[in-house]
Amino acid sequence: MVDDGAYVATVDRLEEGRAVVLVEADDGIADEFLLDEDRLPAAAGEGAVLEVVVEGGEVVDLKYDPETTAQREQAARERFDRLSRRPDEPRD
Repeated sequence: MVDDGAYVATVDRLEEGRAVVLVEADDGIADEFLLDEDRLPAAAGEGAVLEVVVEGGEVVDLKYDPETTAQREQAARERFDRLSRRPDEPRD
């Protein structure tokens, strides 16, 4: 359980109207919350980066961070592209 405060979190997955939100820490995942999907900001789907505010062990506020979300998506695409190349293919 995380202390009260603001954290960076990621929408891990959506299941049957619920969102699994993972709260990040320097050394990995600090906590996990299961929220009704309708609590998410409109543009936030799977993989979205959020700022969450936790009070008393509950998420009381969520804000979508489109810039960080886009940066992470781009980095993931680049990693995938590098890993999907054959060893004998020239690099860009």
